[in-house]
Amino acid sequence: MTIQHQVVLFKENIPAQIFLQKPSGKNALALPHWHHSLEFNYVKEGNMKIMIDSKTEIVGAGHFVFVNSSLIHATDSLDRNVNLEVVTVLISYEWVKKYVSDIDQYFFNFVDNDPEIIQIMLEIDHYYDQKELYYNIKVAALIHELLYALLEKSQMLKKTGAYLQAQRNIEYAKEAIEYIETHFQEPLTLSEVAVKVGLSSEYFSRYFKKVTGDTFLHFLNLTRVIYAKQKIEEGASITQAVIDAGLPNEKTFRRVFKDSYGVNPKEYFKQMSKIDR
Repeated sequence: MTIQHQVVLFKENIPAQIFLQKPSGKNALALPHWHHSLEFNYVKEGNMKIMIDSKTEIVGAGHFVFVNSSLIHATDSLDRNVNLEVVTVLISYEWVKKYVSDIDQYFFNFVDNDPEIIQIMLEIDHYYDQKELYYNIKVAALIHELLYALLEKSQMLKKTGAYLQAQRNIEYAKEAIEYIETHFQEPLTLSEVAVKVGLSSEYFSRYFKKVTGDTFLHFLNLTRVIYAKQKIEEGASITQAVIDAGLPNEKTFRRVFKDSYGVNPKEYFKQMSKIDR
């Protein structure tokens, strides 16, 4: 399932983690999450809807979007009937600090969709996908180019007191999301999570919706549905998957599933089985 607090692991002597994502529109949902890495997403096909720090934008084919370190963000396909192809590069924050020792004091802001960065992303896509001899050397070199382009072409803005306060304010949401991720199979309540993060239930309800763009209950049940979906894909029955995920009943599973994926579970798995053939 989607991991809300994402721990990014690096390998192949490449200071980044790379994903060449080609999900169908119905399978492109990623719940709100965060990580320390700097994230580039280049959309090759379709339209990606992305929420970053409570703000939502649409990124079309041929464009990229950048996510600063530690910001809560979530992605989905704008149209679940259209395939979405995205190249995602997560650059190691600790690796960047070797070159920019005071990076903790800044955040990056792009003023335009720079063609040089797009070209670097396309080359990363090509070499990482083909995995020819010594590809990791070439991809590592391209990550260096991407970092150079980031430093050269973006605005490095000093983190103001207001910015730092805003980031401190989302710590409650991060703590709540982590708690949900760990305990979603249990009969969680809004008041229980509110107490856990030190907020009143009424304030937490409004706050969680503002930060994540989702209500607490829908977020909780969607976390459970994604887990149940994975279990079904691994061979479990719907009944068992619903029980294991902590969902109250199959009716809730079907309702939240259709709301999130655009079709009911039966039709979804029927379509996915055709794609896998």
